[in-house]
Amino acid sequence: MMSHSNNKLKSYFVNVVLIACSIIISIGSLELVLRLFPMTSGRYTLSTKIWFSRYWNPTNKYRYRDISPSWDGKRKKVAFLGDSFTAGHGITSPEDRFSNLVTKKLDKKIQGYNLGVCGADTSMEYKNLIDFPYRPDVIIWQYFANDIEHAAAKKGVKFVMRDGSKRKNKITKWLNDNSLLFNYIKVNTDNFADEYVDYLKKSFNNNEVWTEHQNDINMIINFSKTNNIPMLVILFPFLGIDPNESNFYMNQMISFLNKNNITTLDVRADIASLPLSKCIVNKSDPHPSVLLHKKVAERIYEWFVQCGQLESQSLQN
Repeated sequence: MMSHSNNKLKSYFVNVVLIACSIIISIGSLELVLRLFPMTSGRYTLSTKIWFSRYWNPTNKYRYRDISPSWDGKRKKVAFLGDSFTAGHGITSPEDRFSNLVTKKLDKKIQGYNLGVCGADTSMEYKNLIDFPYRPDVIIWQYFANDIEHAAAKKGVKFVMRDGSKRKNKITKWLNDNSLLFNYIKVNTDNFADEYVDYLKKSFNNNEVWTEHQNDINMIINFSKTNNIPMLVILFPFLGIDPNESNFYMNQMISFLNKNNITTLDVRADIASLPLSKCIVNKSDPHPSVLLHKKVAERIYEWFVQCGQLESQSLQN
């Protein structure tokens, strides 16, 4: 009887060990796969850090993901100004970005410079524009809702997740810093997107914030007009969710830019016929996909042709 009980206990222990080993091996295998094939997300996760270290090149001395700037004195200088959408967050090859695609297509007529910086807001983009060594002949400015963050912060409107207290847990912090699998699960299950959209709605609906943001926007507009530089503004909606969720800021921005006689390119028209999954880098990263970069590049090319920007004219020094 005792022997039977011992055998049963031993069998139970062996099963527990086998299950534990299977779980450890499975988790280890998933961690290895995620490390070998890192995916970006909309946040700076461990996987995103690995992806950046592997693919974020070339970078020039001005910290842009681009070759060192030069000019042959003949072609039109086109500044592609923006944030991570322009820089190509999640796009493995820089050649697949809309800036590079347009420059390649118009290689004999324009020299493109990518001035995209991840996390840049409107005030920073203005600084990037005026500090660049070459004054552009054309500005292609890409805009996204989070460009309002600087203005919002100045007026005391800041983004804080409602579950922020959980981030202080030491175990959670360790997993967040070391586990790719934990990062993947967290990014795809938390309420970050919903809470962030609510924060942006609050920012755009705040009169003081909107006024401050207009001041930032006007710096770029005034630079364009004062120097007689044609400008096209590309407005990206939220990607990976219902595009109608973007109407609150897209319509507000387009109305403001139209009143200032600035031409806009509304990307909602480009994603209308596409499945949302085809518009983004991956499920965890709502930045524009290679396909969407291509569609936007086609629209920019059409603008160049239709507005006569390819005709010869005096160039900026």
